[in-house]
Amino acid sequence: MTGQLPSAEVFIATSMDGFIARPDGDIDWLTSRPVPEGVDFGYAAFQDGIGAMVMGRESFEKVLTFPDWPYKVPVVVLSRRPDRVVVPEALMTKVRVSGKAPRAVLED
Repeated sequence: MTGQLPSAEVFIATSMDGFIARPDGDIDWLTSRPVPEGVDFGYAAFQDGIGAMVMGRESFEKVLTFPDWPYKVPVVVLSRRPDRVVVPEALMTKVRVSGKAPRAVLED
C-alpha cells in the first residue's frame, strides 16, 4: 500500500458506563431524551463530511428496527461471523458486511 490511509472519525453516543445500549439492547436512554426542534447536535454536518460508515453487527441490527434507513452513505458492518449477518434485500446496494479488522476496512 502506498500513501496514507484516509482519515477516520467517530460520532457516537455512549452512556456513562461506556456502552451504547443496555444489556437487553434497548437504547431508550438515548431516544427518550427531548431534543429541541431542528437540533441534531452536529450529526447532519458529520454525515455530509464522510464517505462511508462502519458499525458493528449489533448496532446494525438495532438500526434495522428503525422506521427508515437513516444513512445516505455506504455502510460497512463488521462481524466476526459475517456469514451470519442478514442484510435485507432493499439494503444490498447500501450495506456491505466484512469480517476484516477496522484498519483493513479503512485500507479498502
